[in-house]
Amino acid sequence: MCQGFDVTYITRLNAPDKPAFKQLGQRCRIHRVPVGPPRELSPGEVGAMIDELEIATRPILCGQASGVTVLHSQYWIAGEVCRRINRPLGLRHIHHMLSFGRQKRSLGEEARPTDALRDACEQTVFDAVDLLVAQCPSEARDLLTLYPELGHRRIVVIPHGVDPDVFTP
Repeated sequence: MCQGFDVTYITRLNAPDKPAFKQLGQRCRIHRVPVGPPRELSPGEVGAMIDELEIATRPILCGQASGVTVLHSQYWIAGEVCRRINRPLGLRHIHHMLSFGRQKRSLGEEARPTDALRDACEQTVFDAVDLLVAQCPSEARDLLTLYPELGHRRIVVIPHGVDPDVFTP
């Protein structure tokens, strides 16, 4: 799994039967922070807990700071938590979008109460990161079109890799 790097995953505890910490291999571990009820929540519900997620994540990340070289976040919530924690650390921060809010709204999805928070977080995260990863050229184009106010010199296209010999229908 983690052949050349130590990897620490940090996520929210979303089930009461999952451990708060688990060593996944010699160089890989997962921390599940106890923020909110230990069950699946909507992104809006989790997004409303950004401050609590930052507070719970900071000691884990800062406790490992001497060995951490890169932060990699996915989705706007993790991106904002990492951005806040990274300010004093000054590590490289790579962000990978799972989706972006303006795209969802441009496609006609119903507005949600956390849309303004999401948009503000996406703007600050996209502007602060060292590298913004798009999965395909069309996603990079959409990002440039929907967020024209941001400097996008740091966008790179890295497709998800799939081994068809392992993952077949």
